[in-house]
Amino acid sequence: MKTIVSTGPQTDLEVVHVKSLSAGAGAVVVSANAIGVGRVDLIMRQVIPGTLIPGVEVAGIVIETGPGVDPQWLGRRVFARLQTGAYAEQVAVSSDALVVLPAGLSFEAAVASGINSLVAHLSIAKAHVTAGERVLVRGADGGIGHLVVQIAANIGAEVLDSSLESPPASADVVIDLVAGSDTGAFVGQLNANGRYVIAGIASGMPPADFASSLIGDFRLSRSVATLSLDTVSKANLNSAAAKIFAEVAAGKLKPVVAHTLTLEQAGEAHHLLAKRRATRQNSSYALIRKDVPIKTIASARMSKEEYVARSGPGRPWFRCRIPNCPSPKGRALKRIVPTSVIWQSCGMSCGLLTTGTLEWK
Repeated sequence: MKTIVSTGPQTDLEVVHVKSLSAGAGAVVVSANAIGVGRVDLIMRQVIPGTLIPGVEVAGIVIETGPGVDPQWLGRRVFARLQTGAYAEQVAVSSDALVVLPAGLSFEAAVASGINSLVAHLSIAKAHVTAGERVLVRGADGGIGHLVVQIAANIGAEVLDSSLESPPASADVVIDLVAGSDTGAFVGQLNANGRYVIAGIASGMPPADFASSLIGDFRLSRSVATLSLDTVSKANLNSAAAKIFAEVAAGKLKPVVAHTLTLEQAGEAHHLLAKRRATRQNSSYALIRKDVPIKTIASARMSKEEYVARSGPGRPWFRCRIPNCPSPKGRALKRIVPTSVIWQSCGMSCGLLTTGTLEWK
């Protein structure tokens, strides 16, 4: 079978053929149909020395079960989490890291939500977001962020635009996937009893004194927390993933899928991720499928070129649920009349930057 191997951050990814896998005790072998590619894979290539098969998530079909595993797993469509090793035609994984995919949910959609949606869902849960609260999402147009926005909006929260040059006047909750030197300014915008959850550091670590304003006015009872999936039990991760997949299958949560690549093009996917990082564009997440073209999860907010390539008159696109979105709330897009002059944004949920006039049903 084919695997994709990294020997360091400055070397090209290589296609390496190895023997097919066998399932050990408590494990299964999954034939991969879709593999998630994200920034975590670039980080692993930086920090893990020596030979590495990248990748932490895969969706496919169980083709072998090991001793001690319920044989009913055989033939099931599943999503699986791994520490590394997902860039391969087959993966061996513990059966307690599997989640059954609901009928109607594609392999692409499974990894398009996957790890990203787990971070999004658990960040919202950790912040105890409730209907009517003002929620600011830093990194709202990224792979995790656009899912945070949708989940918060589905709860009934008011989602604030974090793309402005300065933070908004106030927020009840901040979900921060960016961090960096500006973190303290956003912490200072929390209302009384406000909650700040850091679930990513795309712009680097925050300053040592980023939360000093909380102590300076402790009577407001504001708090800062961090979130890592490493601290969540497998059972809770599985339960959360099952709930998320059901919402994706029902159309309540819509991960963005944009491009197609093959397994052999994993290096190109990493180049795209690194390029977007270097130019401060939103991160892109790829799905690598075996034997067929695969789809890439681009950032929730597409570039002009990406949009033009995919859109056209008469093509339905999205239904925006974000409060204060400039689109007519609750109405589906009928078509986009292309022009070269109009450049509109339809808010963070759909995240579209268009080059056309929006017409609504």
